[in-house]
Amino acid sequence: VQGKLADMSAGELRFAAGAAYRDNTFKYEPLNDNRAITDHPVGLFVSDNTYGEMTVREVYGELLVPLTQRLSLELGYRLSEFNTVEE
Repeated sequence: VQGKLADMSAGELRFAAGAAYRDNTFKYEPLNDNRAITDHPVGLFVSDNTYGEMTVREVYGELLVPLTQRLSLELGYRLSEFNTVEE
């Protein structure tokens, strides 16, 4: 969300705020027999099963303060939380 908070002599006092959530997963299950080497010639070594997950939560806020007609002060804050799991 964004918008005007107030009119000031040098312009509008404005704000922006938002939030985001992302959840990403990855799963790789190669063949468990000797065919894995011949079926995938680029990969020379057989890999184990792999699984990964990442969750991100973020919130942010910004404030635009006009100081003069040509100069503004922009303040911002972002809080991010990253959770990762690898097996």
